[in-house]
Amino acid sequence: MDFCALSFTLSLARLALQPLSRRPRLVPQIPPNTRLTFHPLPLPFCIFNFAFCLSLPLHPQPHPRVNNLLSVLAAAAAPCALPASAPGQIFVANFGDGQAGQGTIVAYNVDGTLANLKPITHLSTDVSLVVHAGHLFVANNGTVREYGLDGTLENPAFIANLTNPNVLAVAGDNFLVTNITDQLSGNATIREYAGNGTLLNPTFVTGLNSPQSLAVSGGHLFIQNHVGPPDSNIIGAYTTSGATFNATLIANLTATTGLAASGGNLYVANADSGNIDEYYYNGTVEKLALIHNVSGLRGLVVSGGFLFVVGWGASATSCNGTIGEYRLDGTPVNPLLATGVEGPYVIAVAPPPLPLTTTSPVSPSP
Repeated sequence: MDFCALSFTLSLARLALQPLSRRPRLVPQIPPNTRLTFHPLPLPFCIFNFAFCLSLPLHPQPHPRVNNLLSVLAAAAAPCALPASAPGQIFVANFGDGQAGQGTIVAYNVDGTLANLKPITHLSTDVSLVVHAGHLFVANNGTVREYGLDGTLENPAFIANLTNPNVLAVAGDNFLVTNITDQLSGNATIREYAGNGTLLNPTFVTGLNSPQSLAVSGGHLFIQNHVGPPDSNIIGAYTTSGATFNATLIANLTATTGLAASGGNLYVANADSGNIDEYYYNGTVEKLALIHNVSGLRGLVVSGGFLFVVGWGASATSCNGTIGEYRLDGTPVNPLLATGVEGPYVIAVAPPPLPLTTTSPVSPSP
């Protein structure tokens, strides 16, 4: 800002901050029948003043108080705007030392810095997380608990009396929760619950062996089903009303550790290769190794057009786990968004708050 414009801005600000009673009258009181005479400034003075303003640098470093005042004025001009840094939050379930009851949940901002979160601890190694309607839901030890995004426990038994509820997903306003009574017996089910935790359908999907991951996109539901040793997996396609589309959409998978779906594409994590493969919803391959060489690859989630990926590094109990961020075409945004994470294996992302804007109704087309 040049000297002339800065002087003008400060003058306006000073005038605006004065009480009304002390502000100078903008229109002087002129006695009637007074003859006004105007004396123009000498031309050399005007030329000198104009040249002086032109000689100033266009972008000097203003005084800090000037910066503060201009910031206040800018904020007042847009009272409904959110700060540009208003973050979402990333929630990660950590493996701890690998012992049951030692798992924790840690929160990060979307820039990779640690976020404030009240302690969520004493979790078993089978944990699932989802964020829905401004709340964090955690499936663990036979229950689904509800937390605020700051970690405050709001309902310790949002959904209770479950058997091995190690997978949790949201379809519309409803929750889908796995219920595994006996591993590999074919008796595992997925139950459907309303948004308030009320059981809607105890046999939403049946005939599963050991469902390990769920992914929902629009009216599509994908289930990773562990069907037997050695670590053999299939992915089945269903609708969000529970109807079966193709129970063996993708077969002969090994070491599958997570699913995510968005916009017609299915993303499948493979721990052995450290790669994330991309499929179409009909099960055909779109691109193998879309994202590759993630050390200790575990969970993944799509949020806001980005793919967030966790890997625990050399081992679950090491402290070199990572959180990476990628675009949906596999382009890295920041593969090391957060580092030094101990045994991360499940991830959920809360989107940033929407800007407070006012929109005018759109007239329908004729």
